[in-house]
Amino acid sequence: MATSQSEAVKKLFSLVDEGMTGELNADQVQAVHDTIRMGGVSLPQVKAAMLYVCSDPNVCEDWELIDLLKEMDRRYFLIQDFRWEFSMLDVDRTDTITEDQARWFLQAVHGQHFSHRKWNSFINSRPAPEAKISFAEIEVELCNIPSYADVLEEEEEETRKKEEAERKKRLAQEERKRMKEKLEEDRLRLLEEQKMREEEKLRQEEEKRHKAEQEMKQVEAAAKAAEEEAERARLEAEEKKRREEERERRRKEKEDDDRRKIEEEERLEKLRKEAEEKRLKAEEEAKNIEAVAQNAAEEEARAEKLASEAREQLKRVQDAKSKKELEEKEAEALKLKKEMKEKRIRSNLKVAIKKRKKTPLKTGVDDFKKAKLEDHDGDVPTAERLLKQISTRDRLRDAMSLRQIKPLEEAINSVKKSGFETELQPEMIEANNLLLRLRRLERIRAEILELKQSTVAEIRSYSNPPPIVHSVMIATFLILGHLEKETKEWKKVQALVGKTGKDGLKRRCLAYDPQTLANNMDIAKKS
Repeated sequence: MATSQSEAVKKLFSLVDEGMTGELNADQVQAVHDTIRMGGVSLPQVKAAMLYVCSDPNVCEDWELIDLLKEMDRRYFLIQDFRWEFSMLDVDRTDTITEDQARWFLQAVHGQHFSHRKWNSFINSRPAPEAKISFAEIEVELCNIPSYADVLEEEEEETRKKEEAERKKRLAQEERKRMKEKLEEDRLRLLEEQKMREEEKLRQEEEKRHKAEQEMKQVEAAAKAAEEEAERARLEAEEKKRREEERERRRKEKEDDDRRKIEEEERLEKLRKEAEEKRLKAEEEAKNIEAVAQNAAEEEARAEKLASEAREQLKRVQDAKSKKELEEKEAEALKLKKEMKEKRIRSNLKVAIKKRKKTPLKTGVDDFKKAKLEDHDGDVPTAERLLKQISTRDRLRDAMSLRQIKPLEEAINSVKKSGFETELQPEMIEANNLLLRLRRLERIRAEILELKQSTVAEIRSYSNPPPIVHSVMIATFLILGHLEKETKEWKKVQALVGKTGKDGLKRRCLAYDPQTLANNMDIAKKS
């Protein structure tokens, strides 16, 4: 496995190393990593990784590439987590955080190995030191692992600073001692009194300044709290207005749907009654025609028997007169048989038309055409139109069972194009109602698709959400199949909202099948 990996890396190295130099620069290494990880890492991350792994920090040799890719992978996966933590600190959604937040973030990551020297160097090197800090500015330092040399250098720097401070302090003390020895006692007393007066004045000024700063901070805090409260009230008012408008819209939609359903049910009921009356009438007529067909079949069989008997007698008689009589008898029997067969075929087709069954209709049409009968009553076109109507109806029912917009629209258009809207009116009403529901679901899916991830993150960031937000999230997760006990505590809801990938809230809402709602509600009730 290791050999296979090494060979693959060498092959990848040779593909990127177009100049055959045996070395890759930072841009080429970044290109290699981009083929392995979607998005890869930034160029500063690549250079930082080369500084850690490569003997020459400016180039990478083939034997160093595996370790370098591992180091870049470590940084790649750390960045995903750090990016999420950064977004949690970025409450204003400006893709930046304050200097204090950035310092705290680095201290939280590096702990006791946090370097004050590096931090001060970073702050002083920024083009605009007072500007907020972006993720790109600190992502390399977040992923860097403090080395032993860095720790030693930091400790030596602290020791040097302490020794320098002690030396200055010691020199100052010696200088004051020499001055005291040279000055006269009264001079020292005057200086001391003047110093005390100045210190008192400074102390009073400092107290005033500190008090003013405290008052300013309190005013600013109160103003900020008032702004936040006003913003919260505004958002709540907007949300309340939106919910009221949504409730009103849904109420009107429901009223329209209820009214339409009642009207459609009345129409369907009327159509069912009319269809039932027609069916009963057709069945009665079919029974009468079936009796005619049965009688014709019996007459046809009797005529066949008479013709057969006449043929047998012809074989036995000798005189011409008897033969002529038997031949006439056979001809009459065959003529009767033909007439009864035609009558039977015509009657069977009429019965099939009355019963409106696909197989008898197809058989009746085939028999009619095979017998080459003249269609005086127009039964063949009627039967063929019925067959087309039945096929169109079956396609419409199949499309309804699929519960997909495109096949259903095609089936409805096929009914309209074929001119069967009147004959298939009950099915068309049901299909159009289903199409309206499917389009409504599709519109809801489109609204979910437009939902920004920042909105989901904002919901998750609430420590104490408005009651309506908690209620909506409870309803959402109950519909998705969660138990009620999993949604009562907001912390558990936050955990569910924070999931990503196939368990992400947005993805689960888009993939949700409304037909599972009843089962999910049963599960929620049992919990």
